[in-house]
Amino acid sequence: MSETTHGNITVSHSGSAVCVTTWYALETPREVAADKAAQLHSLLFFLRDYAASNPQFGELLPAMHEGILSVAEGLALEARLLSELAAVAADDNASASL
Repeated sequence: MSETTHGNITVSHSGSAVCVTTWYALETPREVAADKAAQLHSLLFFLRDYAASNPQFGELLPAMHEGILSVAEGLALEARLLSELAAVAADDNASASL
């Protein structure tokens, strides 16, 4: 297995699998979910404004449209999973305090 790290991102390769891991030190799942949701909002806000003011947006290559949607989908999935993890942690904390 080969692995490389830069900053808070580690990429490893083993066989036919590639794993990209992002480390968030000293942050809660809720904080990271909020950050991902804010990133998604910014991306979609920019795209909406760009598409509205640039008729060339519709002429972008399908691969570019797919790439943009893939980034948005990835951010949305990360935000959802982190929110689910935050909810489980909140439930665990509530149960522990009873």
